[in-house]
Amino acid sequence: MTRPFRLTKQARRHNNEIGEYIARQDPSAADRVLEALFETFKAIAANPRIGKSCDHLREGLRVFPARRPAQNYIVFYYEGADCIEITAVLHGARDWQTMLGRGEFGN
Repeated sequence: MTRPFRLTKQARRHNNEIGEYIARQDPSAADRVLEALFETFKAIAANPRIGKSCDHLREGLRVFPARRPAQNYIVFYYEGADCIEITAVLHGARDWQTMLGRGEFGN
């Protein structure tokens, strides 16, 4: 059974920034990437264990790479009892482990 998902304020900001950045060069590519991210969120909601556990970094945190053509992005989320909470969407080249250590996202 697919659970609902929700994006935190931070994850919504990340999503918007991704779209705006890509749209500067190619608005249609931005649409495709944002659609792929949305499809990734739906896939996670349908199968929350699809992502890799990152309990060693933060208890309950899971990560999953986005679908093509957004494959350069990583989705960070928590599996809640009632919904999936998407906490961050970051480019894979970013130093997300340091960001996580500084408490920059979720739970």
